[in-house]
Amino acid sequence: MAAQPLQSPALEPGIVLDDRFELRAEVRGGALGTIWRGHDRATGGIVGVRAAPRLTDARGDALTARAITGVVPVLAHGAHPTRGRYLVVAWVDGQTVAARQRDAGLTARQAVAITAAAARALAALHAQGLAHGAVTAEHVILPSDGGVVLREPTDQADALAADVDALARLLATLATGRRIGTPAVRPRGPALPPALASVIDELLAASPGSTTAAAVAERLAGLVDLDDTAVVRAIATPALDETADLRGEMHLQSYSGVIPSVPEPGTYALMVAGLAAVGVFARRRRAA
Repeated sequence: MAAQPLQSPALEPGIVLDDRFELRAEVRGGALGTIWRGHDRATGGIVGVRAAPRLTDARGDALTARAITGVVPVLAHGAHPTRGRYLVVAWVDGQTVAARQRDAGLTARQAVAITAAAARALAALHAQGLAHGAVTAEHVILPSDGGVVLREPTDQADALAADVDALARLLATLATGRRIGTPAVRPRGPALPPALASVIDELLAASPGSTTAAAVAERLAGLVDLDDTAVVRAIATPALDETADLRGEMHLQSYSGVIPSVPEPGTYALMVAGLAAVGVFARRRRAA
């Protein structure tokens, strides 16, 4: 079945999807759209729900088919008869990396650790033949109990090479506090450890499709003894200021935990409930 545009009234509090997921509160979610905090009437748990007007059944099925370590699980998808298509995901309390860098800043070691974790998650996603489509600081979450996770993939994405290019831009942004323009060139200042600067330049200059997310993760694992004291904050620009109210408000909670130097799969413990639910919800959801 082809994707159905969301041309009917938007989602709102009190709506129940598939006789199961009740929308409770709106949370602004940035480029992927508004996220709703929802209540799962079957389990009593909390879920995230967003409109997914361009989602096809095929992609929805693929995203719900299996859990991907380091990626927020997609639990269900479907189409409400009057409100359009939607996606249900596991709820993660945390702060986006964009908000963390804006509010508290990141060290070089943290920038590398976060990007490496995102690269490993992306490699696992790509191994299933799925692209993400939105690997940015706004869509990488630092859960309240530690670790790093990517938000759920976009409704439409098929370019694995674009995801890898986004990883390079993510690393450069987190290390320098500046957004990367076109052409992709590492911005001036602050001074970076030579090894880190070299890797950033190498990744930004790579030809599309010449490397993989797994290779990026391996490359970053070789960066050791990086500074963990100097903090780099995000540099405000007019373009960013226009969307400042949307950044960092996905799954709102302030984050004060420590980012491990090289996050391991065990740091995704908060996902256990959501991962277990995938086996239950991994089928198309249709409203009654």
